[in-house]
Formats: sequence, C-alpha cells, structure tokens
Amino acid sequence: MTGTLTADGFARWARACVDALGAARAEIDALNVFPVPDSDTGTNVYLTFEAAASASASEHEVEAMVTAFVDGALLGARGNSGVIMAQFVRAVARDLAGPIGPHELAGGLVHASSAAYDAVGTPVEGTMLTVAHRAATRARERADSGGSVAEVLTAAAAAARDALTHTPEQLARLRDAGVVDAGGRALVVILDATEQVVTGRWNGTPTGVLGTHDIPTPALDTSAETGGPGYEVMYLLDAPDAAIPDLRSALAPLGDSLVVVGGERLWNVHVHVDDVGAAIEAGIAAGRPHRIEVTHFADAAARRSHDGRSTSGRAVVFAAAGPGLARLSAGAGGHVLEVQPRSAAGGRRRPP
Repeated sequence: MTGTLTADGFARWARACVDALGAARAEIDALNVFPVPDSDTGTNVYLTFEAAASASASEHEVEAMVTAFVDGALLGARGNSGVIMAQFVRAVARDLAGPIGPHELAGGLVHASSAAYDAVGTPVEGTMLTVAHRAATRARERADSGGSVAEVLTAAAAAARDALTHTPEQLARLRDAGVVDAGGRALVVILDATEQVVTGRWNGTPTGVLGTHDIPTPALDTSAETGGPGYEVMYLLDAPDAAIPDLRSALAPLGDSLVVVGGERLWNVHVHVDDVGAAIEAGIAAGRPHRIEVTHFADAAARRSHDGRSTSGRAVVFAAAGPGLARLSAGAGGHVLEVQPRSAAGGRRRPP
C-alpha cells in the first residue's frame, strides 16, 4: 500500500519528534560519554530538530515544508550528533518526495544510513551510525517480505532499539561507563515517535522515555581520559561541491570527530582539533566559512557541576510563562523565574 505525505501529516511528525526529543533530552545528555563526555548530545539533537521544525512552520505546501525542514536542520545543526542527524534527515527526504510505499520508505532509510556514514571522517561502530544501519537493513528486509509502510517502520524502530542495547559491546568507552550510545538513543527516540505518528498511536506523550529519577549516571573515570583534541570547531561553509574532498583531506589530520554535511554549495562543518586556526583556514581555502563557533572543552567542563548547572560566577535567569517552558529552562541549566502572562485586557492573569 502506498500513501502520500501531506502538510498536516508532516507538521504533526515534526512536532512529535521535537516533543519526544525534548522529553528525552536530559536522559540523552546523561548518556553522552563519546566522543567527548560533555553531556550535550540530547540538547544538540533537540535544538537541531527544533530549528528544522521552526523553519518549516511558516510553509503550507508539503514540498516547501520538507525543503524548509531539511535546510533548517542543516543551518541549525548543533554538535557532532546534530550534524549527523541533519544529514540523515536530508537523505531520507530526498527519497520521500513522491508517493510513499514500503520500498520507498526502506530505500530512504538505507540511503540515509549510507549518507551518515559518508559524512563522518572516521566512522566508529557502536554509535548512532550502527543503530541507523541496523534499522535500515531491517526495514529493507521487511519491505522485501511484503510488509506495509507501518510494518516496515515498526520493524526499523524495533531493530534500532535492539542495536542500541548492543552498542556497549562495540565501543569500550560505553562499556566502561555502563551506558548505551547517546546519539543512538536520540535516533531511537525519533524512530519511535515516527512509528507512533504513522500508526496513529501518537498522543502527545513519547513512550520509553525515562523519568528524572531513572536517568543513568555514567561511571566516568576522568583519570583515564586519553587527552583528545581540546576544541570543537563548527562553521557553515559556502563552497562548491568539488571543494569538499580537499576540505576533508585538510581537516582529517588536524583532529577527530570530523563531519561535513550538506550540498548544493552550503555545508555544515564540524571537527575536534587543537589548532583552531588551521581548521578555519581549511574552510577559507575551500570557500567562505561563516557563523564560526569554537568551544574549548576544558572551559565547558569547568562550568558544569554534577547537575549540569553553571559553576562559574555567572548565572542565567529565565522568565518562564508556564510550566512547560519552566521545565525546559531548568533542564538547560538556568534559574527559573515563573511569571504570569498579561491578559487581553492588559492586566496580569491571576492564578486560579
């Protein structure tokens, strides 16, 4: 059976993914020990999808919505996992432009998995790449055996959950910390939400997300850290597609966690290095880097306490109108000041 993607359906899916990632954000952040234990994978993937959903919200035709979503993910991608996820979404969207049947869905997941591997300079198993590959492989098998769109998606989501449980067996950092891969967990959340939307089971509440008191605490041995690169460098790059192979070759020897995603003259570049200047110069040689962001891992770690709040002499105060925004602000490490919005008459609403 073949279906057609509608504007309402796409908007519902986009919002479901954002809501599910928001609910799982703290859990995924806590799992984040690879490639750098900076506890921000959940936040980065959430912000990537939030940027994509916001970019598509003003469109009304489904084709324009998908294009805006993909471009929003690329422009708003945050961190290693967010950049990879942006490429995954971009690749899936290319295969779902027309009528969607089981083979189109499976083909989109296979293409997305391959594109994610290709975007990473040195792919590592036991990460979201492995989870994506297992999900895509199972989706193709189910499509080939005559499964419907919903059955293909259900099989892919189940395979992703199973693959996630095995990530500690493939990556020593995860095994030593006693956790599964954070990026892989984010992909599972997205696939689960997608399955619930497609099968009609989405009710606004994601399933399988841990409560605050159940979030695991990784067993990190900071004395055993190997002393990787000290800086994360990210920038958008205006450059012809032909310049990207040389860019990858220039960036690869500088550090690790190299990811370059995009196309059609716009790219998002992410790499961990010690020589920040050399990473930016490589971008200048390829084209025009802009919106450059540099994070010093040691400084970022020093600002975090055990509960993720700032330990510096400064604090961020959020004025939050409503419990949902208050929870989100607190989860980001801020101090929350709850306020009452003004009524239509100009006065403040009184609490019930």
